[in-house]
Amino acid sequence: TMYILQVEVEDRVGLLHDVTQELWASELTVHRAHISTSPADTAVDLFYVTDERNELPAESRVAEISRNVQRTAVRQFGE
Repeated sequence: TMYILQVEVEDRVGLLHDVTQELWASELTVHRAHISTSPADTAVDLFYVTDERNELPAESRVAEISRNVQRTAVRQFGE
């Protein structure tokens, strides 16, 4: 089953790289992505993923992925 993960955060250099690395570390496979940046410099990225652990849509798995991606997405460049 494929799931859609939306990441919406202030854009920064390296954001896409960092988020996709975190998805890989979370054992998700990205099958498709729609990447965009708004005129207000907000990244709005959609990732179509499957879970290699087959644990989605369990609430605990969603919370784990969300927490990890949010931490990665808001990290400032150079940290």
